[in-house]
Amino acid sequence: MYAHILVYQSGFPFDARDNDFDARAVVYVCHPVTEYKMLPRKKKTKLLVGKKTEDAEGSKSGFDLYEKDKESEKASEDKKEEMDVIISHWKPEVTIRPVLDWAQFGPGQIPFQILHYYKIDPNTNEYWPIMYMDDFWLFSSRYIPLNESVHVVPLKLIHNPIGNLKFMLQVQMDEQQRKQSEWGLSASDNTDEFRRILLESNPYLLGLTAVITLLHSIFDFLAFKNDIQFWKNTQSMEGLSVRSVFVNAFSHVVIFLYLLENNTSWMIIISNGIGCLIEFWKITQSTDVSFGWKGKIPWIYFQDKKSYAETPTAKYDKEAMVYLSYVMYPLVICYTIYSLLYN
Repeated sequence: MYAHILVYQSGFPFDARDNDFDARAVVYVCHPVTEYKMLPRKKKTKLLVGKKTEDAEGSKSGFDLYEKDKESEKASEDKKEEMDVIISHWKPEVTIRPVLDWAQFGPGQIPFQILHYYKIDPNTNEYWPIMYMDDFWLFSSRYIPLNESVHVVPLKLIHNPIGNLKFMLQVQMDEQQRKQSEWGLSASDNTDEFRRILLESNPYLLGLTAVITLLHSIFDFLAFKNDIQFWKNTQSMEGLSVRSVFVNAFSHVVIFLYLLENNTSWMIIISNGIGCLIEFWKITQSTDVSFGWKGKIPWIYFQDKKSYAETPTAKYDKEAMVYLSYVMYPLVICYTIYSLLYN
């Protein structure tokens, strides 16, 4: 479904059948008011250890691991819910924004990112006024799914002119986010969150946040550089803990998987991923790594370097890790049980 917008100059007819009709005095825009979007999935979680539930006969089913579906119809419905469903969605707002632009462009001088918005008369080399149909601030959460139960939908028309500079910036941001979504670098939720921050945040606070984020990225990569440089030039492991290197690598992997599961910003995921690779590389620098077979299973063997195994550091490192395990293992076991029961 489309909205047809017709804007004409005062004193000129807008009907093409009129004898005095002048196409240069009329601007016509066809804008879709529906869009195919994916329905958000209902996130279902199932505890590894379920609570007591009542079955069809009213008896207690007890504690089960991954409770099985008892009816094929219910299993089929659950499978349908897990599939990606794409349906038409209604846009509750149509924002018409005439671009306040009186600039004169020479051949090839129109900025590339907004070139397709210009309609140029080949006879006079003049361009029609731009009617920018602004969906930039229409969040995905406001779209209305269209199905059999929807009979009436709202439609709000907004007329709000926009300056040329703001128009160019908004078009460029919209294009960048569209490409990121196509490449799988950003989800629609992240795009909406970014736009909401722009809409609701203080501009000065937003600028300060951008500067801090940039500085954090710079310091992050400087830390990576110094870490690599230190371990590359290390000839002896005396005074260094080998076991802490393994613990750090494991911790980085857990954090990396957690960030992936929660759809965190790609800037943070990439930074953490690089950190994981560096931690694995540090293992190869601090120990002798070899590949072999354990029966019929390929295996990776780690052995302390001779220069490290013969030092008191290895003894103290092992002793410290034993004391640490007295605290760490009970905490891990308790939290695992808690997660099984409640998460």
